[in-house]
Amino acid sequence: MLSLSISIIGLGLAIIALENSTLVPSNFKRFIPITGILHIVTGFFIFAWWHLKLFFRGISIVKDGISKRVLDYFNYEYKPEFGQEDHIDEVCGLGYKFIGENHADENTLKKRYKINPKIVKIIYKIKSAYNSVTGYYLIYPLNSEGDQLIQDQLIKTGKDIKLSHMTKDFSSASAIYISMLAGKDIHTKAFSLFLMQQDIEYYANNYKRIKRLYAKPSTKDGLRLLIKYNFKKIGDNSEIWTKSIKSIKGKK
Repeated sequence: MLSLSISIIGLGLAIIALENSTLVPSNFKRFIPITGILHIVTGFFIFAWWHLKLFFRGISIVKDGISKRVLDYFNYEYKPEFGQEDHIDEVCGLGYKFIGENHADENTLKKRYKINPKIVKIIYKIKSAYNSVTGYYLIYPLNSEGDQLIQDQLIKTGKDIKLSHMTKDFSSASAIYISMLAGKDIHTKAFSLFLMQQDIEYYANNYKRIKRLYAKPSTKDGLRLLIKYNFKKIGDNSEIWTKSIKSIKGKK
């Protein structure tokens, strides 16, 4: 659709350029400007319509879930995979743009990654020449000690989580801490949210030791999502919100 709009705009410009051509009969030249302008306007209209359609598609996913048709589109445009250690600098760079110093720094995230390499999932545009990260999420599997410290409001933010509070795999975790969800635009953010929901539902249905989810809202959108999904604030001395994993079990 983008290539079509560009082609129509280009055709309009080419038509306008013919106005000064000696090859065009003078009696036709008076129609050239309006014809060219109509082509340009049509091209811009198609371009704007297509992007508005994608924008509202992303909005509907965040609010209402994802349809098969939209999922097919995302799978065509984007590729998700667990991030590698050399993605971490790029992930942190993107995260800083959204929440600044509230995001885990590169050194901390690399240490956490070495404990469990499945804490970060990235997505990137398949047709991009650089395979740059366009969206991602971070989740940490916590052991019983980390879980209890959050309940006791001694761990108040994600930055308080120590390496000793994390497990080497999700199957032995007592809780999951959602650290970050980000996308460069509404579409990649929506797809990142969908992928995170899928993975958490899988962990909830297959790993019986996991009892709770935790998250700390760092943006207004983050807070809105926690309220939407029925998270509750732990207490006045903590910035973390929680939800029982029981409400997720059984979903496929």
